[in-house]
Amino acid sequence: MKVMIITDIFGVCESSDLLISNINNIDLVHVIDPYAGERNYFANEQQAYRAFVERCGHEDYYLLAEALFHQLEPDLIIGFSAGANVAWRLSGELKAKNKLFRCFYPTRIHQYLAAKPIAKMEVIFPQQEPGFDVNEVATIINDFDNLELQVTPYQHGFMNQSSQAYEQQGFQFGIDVIANAIKR
Repeated sequence: MKVMIITDIFGVCESSDLLISNINNIDLVHVIDPYAGERNYFANEQQAYRAFVERCGHEDYYLLAEALFHQLEPDLIIGFSAGANVAWRLSGELKAKNKLFRCFYPTRIHQYLAAKPIAKMEVIFPQQEPGFDVNEVATIINDFDNLELQVTPYQHGFMNQSSQAYEQQGFQFGIDVIANAIKR
């Protein structure tokens, strides 16, 4: 199984390393990040977001991941935050058919509700998002075909050790979601 991980605004970091070390039974992992593989050591989310906007931005991140999605043809696509927004959009493309997608805490999903997944998709929401009402968006997408969703008790960023919202229990929950996708 080929896996494509689309990182959050922190890019390649200890959390992405930890995630990969916890994923079993895969042939190949490709990590897509907004900084071309360069490791950054951001002090906080605000610093990471400023760097993300200055060095890449949401639309360029989508275009980068889209090109690599078509080139790599992964079986499982996992996105986190800004990367989950990208994965959501990719799941509506023709090449997404017969792929699996897992989107953890997509921050801008409410802006892309017209992009309906044609692939098997699971969206994992945090308890709340500052940019939209999670329950409202969950109600809207709950009727989409090929979609499962969960609203967790965790906060945005619960799987990233660099995030203030990181929770060990949330991280393990996310690893379990990914392991279940790999078993399919």
